Parts: sequence; structure tokens; C-alpha cells
Amino acid sequence: MFEKSLEKCRRLYPADKYPDGHPNLAVGLNNLGVLLQARGEYGRAEPLLRDVLEMRRRLYPTGKYPDGHPNLAGSLSNLGALLHDRGEYGKAEPFLREALEMSKRLYPAEQYPGGHRYLASSLNNLGSLLLARGEYGKAEPFYRAALDMLKKLYPPDKYPVGHPELARGLNNLGGSLLARGEYGKAADVLAEGASMYDRLTVAFADGGAEAEALNLAASLPGARNLFLAATVHEESANPAEQYPVLWQSKSALARSLQRRRRLLRAASDADEATRRKVQTLIGVRQELARLVLAPARPGDADRAQLVQDLTDKKERLEKELAALLPASDRGILSYTDLADRLPERAVFIDLSRYRDLDPKTRKWADGHYAVFILRKGQPIRRVELADAAAIEKDLAEWRDAIVKNLRSDAAGRLRKAVWEPIAAALGEGVDTVYICPDGPLSALPWSALPGDRPGSVLLEDYAFAVVPGGPSLLDQLTAPVPTSRGPGVLLAVGGVRYDRDDASTGKP
Repeated sequence: MFEKSLEKCRRLYPADKYPDGHPNLAVGLNNLGVLLQARGEYGRAEPLLRDVLEMRRRLYPTGKYPDGHPNLAGSLSNLGALLHDRGEYGKAEPFLREALEMSKRLYPAEQYPGGHRYLASSLNNLGSLLLARGEYGKAEPFYRAALDMLKKLYPPDKYPVGHPELARGLNNLGGSLLARGEYGKAADVLAEGASMYDRLTVAFADGGAEAEALNLAASLPGARNLFLAATVHEESANPAEQYPVLWQSKSALARSLQRRRRLLRAASDADEATRRKVQTLIGVRQELARLVLAPARPGDADRAQLVQDLTDKKERLEKELAALLPASDRGILSYTDLADRLPERAVFIDLSRYRDLDPKTRKWADGHYAVFILRKGQPIRRVELADAAAIEKDLAEWRDAIVKNLRSDAAGRLRKAVWEPIAAALGEGVDTVYICPDGPLSALPWSALPGDRPGSVLLEDYAFAVVPGGPSLLDQLTAPVPTSRGPGVLLAVGGVRYDRDDASTGKP
């Protein structure tokens, strides 16, 4: 589509009639160049971005625009970002510095006392370049300046759940501190950023379209990964302080979408007045969701009042509809509530895959698994499974052997690398395991791992249940017992071998 649009622009604004180019033609060049850059086609993107930069230099000459022009600053940033992505840091730096200086002239403090989002972006861009070059000390001031500006642009009274640009600023500074080995400071900043991303995802999922919510979640950077990488190296690390940051994150989006579906189903059986009230509530949530992602603009003085009015209306409607709302809509419980409600002989295991930053080489390792273990009456524990690549290789080998009905030593290696470190932290008397896997370990048949005795499997000693997340398990454990039979529960089973010889005998 962008290619066709560009060709149309070339026909409309030919060089013989527009020797300096045309703003619309520049937009067409820029759009296609940015798209190709996003697809990793740097060789095709660079000529386009260079063409648009030169065109905009002609369209916005210094004599006529002594402070520069926003479009010209944007082209400088885009070309600098592309060269950064290609690893050509020396070539990228002049463009990014020129973009920053131009942004400072375009958005002076006298006129923009709180700063401007484009200026904050330029600060972040240069900080990212310096960080990529290993100049951690030089990168940090740019990240801090950008974050300070973003905090002014997106204050809590106008953005009560935060803003993606502010969360990204926290993530950038936290990553810089992590790279410098300041793990405690990095963990504090990254915890704030990760929690903000979770709030943003939930707020948008409550009101936005499901596809938009999924796209938003996919676009957010790896705040959880950086947080785990910082806390694994933090001295005197306390899992009880770490896990609240992760508690909601893994299933936050799914639970928000599920809550909305439940509300709509419940409303379908209600009277007309209640259905109208539900639709009003959904509309208010949608308005709040749009405000969550809207950029800061001059003249936003009324935003705080608008947010407050919508929030008050949403809370009033939620109180009026309390009987229809799922229990999880009426307050967020903590991981300690789950631990208190676990049966005495049960344990909850939550895994998170992440990449660690090697403190010596400053390079990212292949991968780790952080395992958090909850049990009633015991402190939460964190266990590290260090070599994720080897674990996942063994898992692939074992699953292939299962499909082909072959013997494999991979199952024993998986028990040693995965189960034994976890089992050592379980304590005595466990017979039920609720587990929330992550990454490729979601495909691990836990109950089929070798057991303690030769020839046995873990299913002989433990009952396993895979759950989507701790909050979802807590919902199940605290759900009231139904007084009457509902529509029933569907058990879906995949991969059944109906072509086996014993299928007719009724054996599974």
C-alpha cells in the first residue's frame, strides 16, 4: 500500500515541477522507509530515508526556519535510528545529535516548561546509542533527562495508570543501570516500569478492542526480563519483594479480556435497563482506554478533570453493577492470599523465562528460568534454572522421542536440570503441584518426568495441574460453590490416536 501511495505521490509531484520536492512526497518516502526499517530491510530503507532527509533540508532551509522544523528533526531521528539498528553507531551519532539540538530549539523551556514528547524521544534515542556503544556513564544522563521530562508530561493526575512513553523511559533508565551493574537501583526503576506496563495493559484491555489490546501487549518492551536480570544479581535479594512485580503480569491481559466477556454474558441474561448500563460502562472504559495511550499535548489542562470525571462515572457504574461483575473485578488480591488459600500439601510454582546480562562480558546470555515457589505458611522462594538453551534442546529431543516411541536419555537430563532444583525447595509432604510454565517449558509433560524410583514417573508421587497464572488459580480457589448446575464444563483433548489397534477396546 505504501509503495502504491509513493508512486502516486511521485506522479503528482514530479521533480521538474517541484525541484525541492513536496511535503506530501516526503511523507510517502518516509512512510515506506520506516516500514522497511521495521521489517529489517535496512538496505532498501536507507536510500528512502536519506532521500526524504535531503528533501526536507530543501523544504525547510535554515534561512527560512532558523530553529529547524519538526519534520526535519523527525527525518534526522529516523535515519539515525536506522544506522543505529545496523550497528553503525559512528554514522548514526551525528544525525541523532543534530535531531536533539534541533528539538531543543523547537521546544524551548520558556515555551514548553514541562518539555515536549519529541524532545524526550530525542534524549532517549541518543541515550540508547551511547548504551549500545558501551558508554554507560554517558548514556545515563540522557535517560534521566528524558525520564524527568516524561514525568512532567504524564503526571499521575492526568494519567493515573501511567503512559507507554513514561513506562518506556523507566525501562530505558533501568536497563542503563543494569548495564552498569547497579542492580539495586535498576531493580527499583524496572519494578516501577513493569508495574506500569501491567496497569496500562489492563486499562486498555478493559475498554479497547481485543486485537488492539493484544497489539499493545506485543509492542511493550521486555520490562519483566530486565527486572529479573537485575534481581538475580542483587545482593540480599528478597523474593518476597520481587514476586509482587511479576504476580499480575503473565495473565493480566487474558484475565482482563475474560472479565469483559463474563460481564457481557451476565448482562445478556439481565433486564434491558441493566444491559444499557453495562454498555455505558463499556463505553466509559473505552474512553479511559483512549486517554491512556493519548500523547501529551499543549493545552491539556482539562485532561485531569476529564479523567477524574470518567473514573468517577466508571466506579459508580461498577458499584451499581457489582452483582454482575466477576469477583476479580472487585479488588486485586496479592500472592500472599494465594499462599494462604493453598491446601496444606499443595504448592504453586511460577516460572518466567528471561535473558540474563553477564556482569563480566556485558553480553546477554542465552536464557534462564526464574522459578518462584509458594506454599502455605512458608516464605516464598526463588530457584534459578540457568541453562535454558540446554533444557529446551533436551525437551525437544524428548518430545520427538515420545512421538516416535523411542527411548531417550533426555527425560533424565530434564529431571536433573529442571525438577530436582525445584523439588529441593518444595519441602516435605507435597503431593499436589499447581504450575504456571513459561516459554518452551509450557510444552513439558511434567507428570511424565522420571520419578524418584527407577522406572517410575512423577505422576505416581504428585498430582500436577497447569494453570495460566497465580491470580487465575486464586480465582478458582476462592470461587463460591455453585448452588445449581450451570451450562457445564468442556474438556478438550488433543492428539488422540484413534488409529491405534487398541482404540476399539476403549483404552486411552
